[in-house]
Amino acid sequence: DIEAKMVELQAEYDAKQYARNRNITYPSLQEFAEAYCEKEIGSDTTKWDEYVVKYNKVRTDNPK
Repeated sequence: DIEAKMVELQAEYDAKQYARNRNITYPSLQEFAEAYCEKEIGSDTTKWDEYVVKYNKVRTDNPK
């Protein structure tokens, strides 16, 4: 029973590797806040557009 449970838990852990990889490589919350504020307050979408590209790249590089 113990070995079967260990195999089950290892499979669950391995199945979420994409989430751990994404977490490490997503742009920071500071980047998000700065880009969002500049977009909403300053009407400059340059940093927002760059943030979206980085975010989407992480999702593409680490699929579920």
